[in-house]
Amino acid sequence: MFWHSPLQALRQAGAAWRRSSSRGVLNAVKLSPADGQFRIEKIQGMSLPEAKSTTSFPYDPDGGGKLWTILKKAGGTELCRLDWYVEKLEPPLWLLGTYKAKDLRTGKDAGVGQVPLAEPGN
Repeated sequence: MFWHSPLQALRQAGAAWRRSSSRGVLNAVKLSPADGQFRIEKIQGMSLPEAKSTTSFPYDPDGGGKLWTILKKAGGTELCRLDWYVEKLEPPLWLLGTYKAKDLRTGKDAGVGQVPLAEPGN
C-alpha cells in the first residue's frame, strides 16, 4: 500500500486498528441461547492510565484501580455492572480478562464471569 504522506499512513493505521478492535470486542461477547447467560471473554484495551493496587492486578474491584462497564437495554435501562480485573501486557496493551458482575435490576452480586439475561427484552 502506498501513502502520500505520513499523516495519511497514521490515519489508515488508526482506522484499521478501530476495525480490528471492534471485531475483537464483538467476538468476545457471548450469549447462551439455552439459559440466557451473558459473558464477555478477554478483551484487549489500549493506553489505560496506570492504577494503584494492593493486589497483582493494577485494576481490581477489591483492591486496585476501578474500571467497569455498564450493560444497558436499548432504551437505557441499566442491567448490570461489570467490574474488571485488568492485567498489564506489553505497553500500551492491557488485558480485561475477568470481572465481577452486579445485577443492577436486583442489586445482587451476579458472580464472576456471567450475567443472567434470560428475560425477554434484555
